[in-house]
Amino acid sequence: MNNKEKMKDSILAGCTRYLGAALILVCGYLTGRFTVDYKKHSEIAGTLDLAHPLEMFKEHVEPLWHLCLRGVQAVAHCSARAAGALVSGIALAVAFLIAWHVIKRYAKGISALQVTALCLVLHLVAAIYVPWFNEHPYLGQGTPNVWHNPTLIMVRPISLLAFLITAGQLQKIADSDYEKNLSPLAGFFCALLLVLANLAKPSYAQVFYPGIFLLMLGWLAASKGRAWKHCLQFFFMCLPSVILMGFQLVFTFLRGSEEGTGAGGSGGIVISPLLAAGAYTDFILISILLLIAFPLFMALVTIVRRRFRQREILAWLMLFVGLAEKLLLAETGSRLNDGNFGWGYLNAAMILWFVSILEYAEAFLAARPVTLTAAAGTAGDTAILSASNTASESAGTIAAAVASEILSEAAGAGPAANTGAGPEATAGTPDGSGETATPVVSETDWTPEGSFADELPESGTIGLTFTESTPGLDFPAAEGERSMATEPVPESVAEVAAAPEATPEPAAEVTAALEAMPEPIAEVAAVPEAMQEPIAEVAAVPEPTPEMTEEKPEAEAPKEKPSRLGRIKAFLIDLVRTVGLTIASVILAAHFVSGLYYLFYWLLFLRNTI
Repeated sequence: MNNKEKMKDSILAGCTRYLGAALILVCGYLTGRFTVDYKKHSEIAGTLDLAHPLEMFKEHVEPLWHLCLRGVQAVAHCSARAAGALVSGIALAVAFLIAWHVIKRYAKGISALQVTALCLVLHLVAAIYVPWFNEHPYLGQGTPNVWHNPTLIMVRPISLLAFLITAGQLQKIADSDYEKNLSPLAGFFCALLLVLANLAKPSYAQVFYPGIFLLMLGWLAASKGRAWKHCLQFFFMCLPSVILMGFQLVFTFLRGSEEGTGAGGSGGIVISPLLAAGAYTDFILISILLLIAFPLFMALVTIVRRRFRQREILAWLMLFVGLAEKLLLAETGSRLNDGNFGWGYLNAAMILWFVSILEYAEAFLAARPVTLTAAAGTAGDTAILSASNTASESAGTIAAAVASEILSEAAGAGPAANTGAGPEATAGTPDGSGETATPVVSETDWTPEGSFADELPESGTIGLTFTESTPGLDFPAAEGERSMATEPVPESVAEVAAAPEATPEPAAEVTAALEAMPEPIAEVAAVPEAMQEPIAEVAAVPEPTPEMTEEKPEAEAPKEKPSRLGRIKAFLIDLVRTVGLTIASVILAAHFVSGLYYLFYWLLFLRNTI
């Protein structure tokens, strides 16, 4: 991909990403303009006493959205209702961008348009709407995307980011077999996010703390106690927000007023199974299934793929904790039917939906890596070895020619010297290039005593050892070393040229040496005559033609035809994947259509408030 295409893709990704975020911002702003909860929270924001923060906190323990409203109102000089709607829209847009970047990062090969579409689906889905079962799209079932509650909207991007950081650290530690530790920077940042989440709405903390506690218990059991230090690290990460949540509980439930209620009109907490959860539905189990049908199916896909990671485990633990709180706990007083212990369940459902959408992208939309088959790999290896052997044989032939030339010169054999197969011959290289090459006798073909790096002695004997397996040189086998005594070796070629008078006649010396040779050495000297025919063949290699020098495309390695069992297995895998994608897409479409109906028809068109 060239730079122009990369720039084009980058522009397209940026456009789709920010257009999707803008759409979610507009939806959040429009719903914030008229829903009943915004009116109540806007009035609370107007009563905050910023000059006395402690008293302000005692009166309202989740003031983050209200403080942001006051800030936007001061800057934009708009009404409290408009400022609150804008704050919620921005929070939803930030959550959209966080989800976009994470899905794009983990789902390799997926296009920017697909990521934007998935994030839009994530922020618009609702419980599957069945008119004859649930007359209201929201009441009784809930939704992962709550549009009418500003404090829950405010906590969404904070809780999503805190969850992602925590899940990433959990996965890193688990993958290292509990050898790595919680990153101090990540722990500090996550602790800060948990404090902000509590100040926005404690619903995330009330499911996160029990969820990670259960996960740490599982770690201790799996590691046989080795993960105790990690449990302490995550405990200290949660400690600041735990202390803050303790104060919030005291000021909300235990600090009674003259009317017997705490801040916000809550009288206290009671354990009353199904009292608040069954206020708007007669079949709680069906209502739960309508909300998490898609995450349930994706959990099955995760189990089949054997990729149940820390993020899935933590998300499901948080959902179970939130569901238990929703089913078992209730408030006394005027807020009995408000179902405020269900906010943690809805927040956990949002986190679980994000994890499920990410799993959907990874399992069905991301590019699958292409792997080479064993047959192709074997064929490739065979081709490489064949080429290597061919080159070795050619090198052996040239080495034989070089050795024969040297021995022929030493023995006075003229025909071998005229073959043109010497070190400077241009008879054509093994690749047909025709260029002059200086063949090198490899150490495995012709090995003198010692190493080639050793310096030659100025005088003495040079021992040559030939073996039976020497390729290209089919010398007769002989026991022991065969040494040829030589005169002292000259220092350089210049010395040889400068002393012609001291050099005896080569022919006479060679003749005398041959007569004095033992029988084995004579056999060695006689070898070049028997090698004239192959050397002549090497010398007779024709000059390379344009057709020979033309580069030819490399032949592809032969592919092994898959067996019948392999074809059946591949067909079944593709079939299961196609069926899984179809079922998941149909369920996701049902959630998405229900979410569109709830948002655009029920809330924005009919303006039915909750």
